[in-house]
Amino acid sequence: MAVLLNPSIRKSIAIPLPDMLYKNHMIVLGFGVCPVTIDTKIIQITQLRWGWGNELKSEIGNFWEVKVYKKSSGKFTSLSGNLPSISIHIIGRQLVVGRYIYWCAVDCATVDSVLKTRNLIVSFDITNENFDVIDLPDKIAILPLSLFSVSMLRESLVLLEYNKDGYEIYKEEQLGCTVWMVEQGVERSFTKLFSINAPGDLMTVLGFTKRGGPIMGVQDYIFESTEELVVYEPNSELSNHLISGSAFIVNSYIETLVLLGSSDCSSY
Repeated sequence: MAVLLNPSIRKSIAIPLPDMLYKNHMIVLGFGVCPVTIDTKIIQITQLRWGWGNELKSEIGNFWEVKVYKKSSGKFTSLSGNLPSISIHIIGRQLVVGRYIYWCAVDCATVDSVLKTRNLIVSFDITNENFDVIDLPDKIAILPLSLFSVSMLRESLVLLEYNKDGYEIYKEEQLGCTVWMVEQGVERSFTKLFSINAPGDLMTVLGFTKRGGPIMGVQDYIFESTEELVVYEPNSELSNHLISGSAFIVNSYIETLVLLGSSDCSSY
């Protein structure tokens, strides 16, 4: 069951999800609103569980199984063309930029009985319902999964590259993050925008303000439970502390009238 909530008008609806019939598989959900038709869509992706590699025979074949729900029709339909390989695994939460949903992912392949992995980005066009795989520069494609992520900066997709894990205390270099703009085009290019020096021992870039300032979760001591939410100014390298807590998640928010004609707490 998936629940869609529009806090602007305080309405929610429940959507029953298709059953997963395969062992050793998992479900990944995506959500977005088509900017052309304003139709609400849920994307249900069935993929191999992380860690199985592609040496395990898949019941669904060599590609993902994907179903798309449209609120206008009230049902799920299957996609059959241009689907990513079953060897690609989505890692982490989705990011919506314009008409696209993005996920960090890793491609696993077994070569001479050795599991090889390569980082990449998977995108889904909410309007045309097409997938695309974005290859990353070699230095980022081979990073540990904890050292790269995606975010949105001024309505554009950016790639975040960390130089080390905060727990790697044996490394003397200061923890930092480089922000790369992902340029659109037939061949994607990556332009370095700026680098962030961590004001503490641990740092996670959670998003960006409208003016482009990084919003970060920071801890001053590695084993301290309290985290600070701060806004960082790259030019002055000064941080504006907002609130303290244990963990933070930051998402973009746009007011909309989606679900206006629906009954609150209704099931479809």
